[in-house]
Amino acid sequence: MYITKEAVNLALNSYAEQQERAARISRHFEQAREWGAVEDAERLQRAEKHSR
Repeated sequence: MYITKEAVNLALNSYAEQQERAARISRHFEQAREWGAVEDAERLQRAEKHSR
């Protein structure tokens, strides 16, 4: 099996984009945690679950 330079570059670019998306999501999640949004969402989820 022969892997071309273009295929390697495509795979590396795809991996880098995936890592950047994960980093952005992580940053947004941390901001939401700082704002209290995560705790609010967890509280709402628990309330919904107990009301069923």
